[in-house]
Amino acid sequence: MLKVVVKYEDKIIENNLPPANLIGVAIEASSFMLEKTTIKVKTNKSSFNSIQLRGLNLVIHKDQNYIVEPLNINPDNLEQIIVVNNTDLNPGINTIRIIDNELKQWSERQIYISPISKKNYDVIKNNQQENNIKLAAFSNLTNNMVSISVLPVETKSIDDNNSIIAGLTINPYIKTSLLNSNYYLNDVNRLKYYELDLALLNQESLKYDWEYMKLQPPTANYSFDIGINLKGTIANPLKSKSFHKVKLVSSKEFITASADVTENGTFEFQNLLLTDSTYVNLSLHKQPNFEYVDAKLALQVVNRKKLYNKVFTGLIEKNCNSENDTIKIVNFDLPHFKEKTIQLKEVVSKNKKKQLTYGNILSNRMLRGHKIDLTNNSSSILNFIEGNGFKVERTIGKIKIYSRLPGVLQLPTPIVYIDDRQLYFDYYELEFLKMDDLDEIYINSLALVPSINNNLGIIRIYTKKQQNTYSKKPHPNSFFVKDAFSKSSTFQNLEYENASSNGFNNFGTISWFTKTISDSNGNFTFDILDYNKKNCKIIIEGMNTDGQIFHEEKVVQLK
Repeated sequence: MLKVVVKYEDKIIENNLPPANLIGVAIEASSFMLEKTTIKVKTNKSSFNSIQLRGLNLVIHKDQNYIVEPLNINPDNLEQIIVVNNTDLNPGINTIRIIDNELKQWSERQIYISPISKKNYDVIKNNQQENNIKLAAFSNLTNNMVSISVLPVETKSIDDNNSIIAGLTINPYIKTSLLNSNYYLNDVNRLKYYELDLALLNQESLKYDWEYMKLQPPTANYSFDIGINLKGTIANPLKSKSFHKVKLVSSKEFITASADVTENGTFEFQNLLLTDSTYVNLSLHKQPNFEYVDAKLALQVVNRKKLYNKVFTGLIEKNCNSENDTIKIVNFDLPHFKEKTIQLKEVVSKNKKKQLTYGNILSNRMLRGHKIDLTNNSSSILNFIEGNGFKVERTIGKIKIYSRLPGVLQLPTPIVYIDDRQLYFDYYELEFLKMDDLDEIYINSLALVPSINNNLGIIRIYTKKQQNTYSKKPHPNSFFVKDAFSKSSTFQNLEYENASSNGFNNFGTISWFTKTISDSNGNFTFDILDYNKKNCKIIIEGMNTDGQIFHEEKVVQLK
């Protein structure tokens, strides 16, 4: 019996190799070239006599997607090489199997196809104003939705065993989660992919057994039920209803979708991730030029309340550690927070003079503040903006705002915020706002904005309760979605007693931005509080418009 001996540091690991099988088919695969995967299928003369009448097929599959390639092995050439473009395979774990025509499996192995984009983010310090540091991120990936974590470089809070990439493309397809996955997936290169390939080869067994799947073919137990479905009808009589589409726009959620119209005049939008108390805008269009058609559209939510399939049943007592099976606990320095501090949400002044609640905020000091009261709450917010140095263009389904500059052909656009939430793609959300919903407006049509889009002017709008900016229907084809998903909360960092302690360096958080969307050039900026650190670690995770996920870690100089 053959034995393998491996020496690692001061340890010697010995293991017996399984006995060789004289009859079989071998697979050799190389998927770490990043562009192509080379697969070599090889057998011997003894095996050929057993399989020549059965026929062999190369099967590469992941989930419901598969490639089947008949093999042509003959006595004069007992091996065959197949080259597959990685773009023809599915990102993540793919399983290669050699199956004969009688569905007997002769060999199997797994390969990994990288879903990681080669276009990385670059993050630099842009400028600093008092206690805030502005950082700028650059990439060729446009309109991405990303999450940004800013941590001390010495942080111990990062789990190197998991990331968004490993969690979605590797761990669901193997028996045991991949250890130290960030080692293979950060700063990717051919050597890292070669080592990842070795890790996949050294699994004791694959998660999905072919013989079991033949007896019990996998079935979809649950349909994809994330999100809510909106189903509607068209009240107007139309000819050739199937030549029409219904467009849905949610400026709040950055969602634009279209649905086909059936001959019965119905349409449906499925799996929409909409937050509670959200307005969606509907419009009917005729193909092929997507011309607007004036029509009355009725809409309803058809799957608002659903049971949760994966119910948490609690811990099972037999799986708990006994008194003799204790876990060693390492004492780390933890950050200390300021105590006995009361955060005031608002200040009420008894002076007769109108007091601006948000006037002392640094970003509002260069803007002209307006307190909204009974004297001006009957007008439109767009009319108010027009009367304060801006030009407003109204079209069906879209609002555009420009800063007025005489003699300029292409007018610049301002930066608009609602309760510190920036509006990115268009300003159509402002049509839903009524003046009596607002508390204060800070505005300056000539305020300089440091950006690569040559923006000019700032509009900051604060609502009275900072809850729902959609309180009334602007027109009949707007639909108010109730009982949907909870609203996303902005991360609020706690105040630390000492940002220079080992506790802060171990587990402190400088900032966290749960959802940031890059512009059409792939760039975005974000501000962090200055904790007097020379540098920081930035983790960027997200997904681009093609569904490609990415995870990157950067160290950025702050001083």
